[in-house]
Amino acid sequence: MPHLDVTLFGGFQVALDGKPLTPFRTDKNRALLAYLALESDRRHRREALAALLWPAKPKSAARNSLRQALFHLRHLLPEGPDDAPYLLITNKQVQFNPTSDHWIDVFEFNSLVSACRAHNREGSHLGAVCLERLQRAVGLYQGEMLEGLTLPRCVEFTEWQIFTQQACHCQALTALSLLTDYFEANRRYGELLACTRQKIRLEPWRESAYRRQMWALAMTGRREEALLQYELLCRVLQAEIGIPPTARTTRLYDAIRDGALPRQRPV
Repeated sequence: MPHLDVTLFGGFQVALDGKPLTPFRTDKNRALLAYLALESDRRHRREALAALLWPAKPKSAARNSLRQALFHLRHLLPEGPDDAPYLLITNKQVQFNPTSDHWIDVFEFNSLVSACRAHNREGSHLGAVCLERLQRAVGLYQGEMLEGLTLPRCVEFTEWQIFTQQACHCQALTALSLLTDYFEANRRYGELLACTRQKIRLEPWRESAYRRQMWALAMTGRREEALLQYELLCRVLQAEIGIPPTARTTRLYDAIRDGALPRQRPV
């Protein structure tokens, strides 16, 4: 059976044996496959799927649209006579086959982070296995789940999409926090800077990430860049929240400006 890769972070990409599948035709076809893949732990009634993606249509028309979408997906995801199909379809229910030969980046990401957060409340003493797992997880998180895909008037699907995006966002922040703890404690400044930049991209107002970035820049002799980060933080906080940086951040800025490199880690 061909191997199916489903990549949902940063957009929507599907590959069969390494070859991209592109003719999905509509965003609703993409949304249907993504929803079934991520909710593969149960069977879904056809009526529920039709209402999820075609809520504005009469029931019969919505079921017909679902029937056409499933036909298209089955055509895209061929199966041999002895292979487990990717989609388990009956007259009443549909399920993405959890035993089929597939890989989904969201599942891999959540598995990697969950395996580490269970026994690491802070990352200063991460073991080699967890360090590698978290770096792999952060590498997978290339943007929000189904970024750029919107289905107007599909309220229930949009709520599911936002909830899943927020859950993955929190997992990404957890992974990055553990990694920044580790890289900061071990003075691995280049990797610390990369992690803090990614945290700032996720949450531009996250002041602790700016402090750690300023500290790492100062410790590597990039004093002017560190000071510029503070000025950027001031602008972001003013625009987003209407407040100045905290006294802790300002003290760090003053120390770097005055040439007193802070040896203590900026929590």
